[in-house]
Amino acid sequence: MTRGDLGVLAIADTFTDAFAGSLVIFNITELLGEVGFWIHPAYRGAGLSIAALNLAVRFARESGLQELTARTVPENSASQRALARAGFIFRRRGVGVAPSGNASEFLSYFHALG
Repeated sequence: MTRGDLGVLAIADTFTDAFAGSLVIFNITELLGEVGFWIHPAYRGAGLSIAALNLAVRFARESGLQELTARTVPENSASQRALARAGFIFRRRGVGVAPSGNASEFLSYFHALG
């Protein structure tokens, strides 16, 4: 965050404030950023990813970004649904580098903010 190109945030249970997952905004440039998220298995299906994505969109817009992107693997239908429900639009299918450093097939999404 000090460099201005990465932000890691905790997702918390709204009732207990317990850690429920994480959201990261990274690859930030003057106009663009990418968002990634993970929800702990005990909290999946509760709508936390959609709420977190909506907050990320709002934060990115208020920070002056024009577009927020996201990627997920084709097998992750839950992430695909969450992205769609948060207003992200499917852009394309392609190959990219996963956080593990391995090449992987991805579905790319975007959310126009301007």
